[in-house]
Amino acid sequence: MITITQGALMRDPFNDNEFSIYIPRVIADLTANGGNLEHLHQAEYFLVRMDDLEEVMQMNIRRLYVD
Repeated sequence: MITITQGALMRDPFNDNEFSIYIPRVIADLTANGGNLEHLHQAEYFLVRMDDLEEVMQMNIRRLYVD
């Protein structure tokens, strides 16, 4: 699992409900923090903080998942 920073999150300009992960930024973050780039190729999951995603998407994501 790799934690994704807010700087690596990108909002889809064509669909307001989708986001993507900017992999070059993930690589830069891993390198800066002394991480192993091989972990990126082996990762099964990416961890994205809800607060970061809400800020990038400019919407309340929690309402979609929490009653």
